[in-house]
Amino acid sequence: MATSREYALFVENLFRGVDGFSMKRMFGEYGIYLQGRVLGFLCDEQILLQDTPTARKLLPDAERKELFPGSKLFIIFSDEGNHHLLQSVAQAMWEELPVPKPRKGRKGAGTSPAVKETPKIVRRGDLTSDDEEINDFLHFHRKDRK
Repeated sequence: MATSREYALFVENLFRGVDGFSMKRMFGEYGIYLQGRVLGFLCDEQILLQDTPTARKLLPDAERKELFPGSKLFIIFSDEGNHHLLQSVAQAMWEELPVPKPRKGRKGAGTSPAVKETPKIVRRGDLTSDDEEINDFLHFHRKDRK
């Protein structure tokens, strides 16, 4: 069951006032971020926090759950009425959250199409002797040649 937009707004309100908090919709669920680091997820109308030593210490009786079969365990934050506790746990565990890896750019990324070099149009008269030899070779070896 995907997390509803209403529940996501409810959780967003629980984090009101926390600097660097954000959420991103992904695969019908939501990722919860704190200053660019993944704090946890909203999944099936539940708040799932990363299982860190600080989170375990502050929420010792909390249940744990896999996001999907075979994934690591996440802590289920079930005391949704206590936004002060949620904010405190989130801020306390921030130091232990993994720093996101830099994203690899796509091939050719980094230059916009307007900045890329436009191909030079070469006319037969502009060719050097080497270019003419290559052009003749390619013309001779074309498959559609009669």
